[in-house]
Amino acid sequence: MRKECSFEDFAAQYSRVFVDDMPDSELDPPELTSYGDVNEKAELTVRAPSEEDRKYGWMDIPVFRAWLAAWLAARTAADPSREPGP
Repeated sequence: MRKECSFEDFAAQYSRVFVDDMPDSELDPPELTSYGDVNEKAELTVRAPSEEDRKYGWMDIPVFRAWLAAWLAARTAADPSREPGP
């Protein structure tokens, strides 16, 4: 969230770090949960979900960005010493 990038770049880079670059043993349970929260939402994000898709949790990119910003703000508020980020 420190610099602008496309949703597609964010999703690819975010997943690559956790799936390819970092073994699960390097993450504590809260970090794994955090990764799962963001990854699940990213996987349910498409450019133009139908109204039917939205009923099942799919979202568009602006909704994902707003969700991620709120999620990051809540994490930072809960632990101000924590660096913002998933």
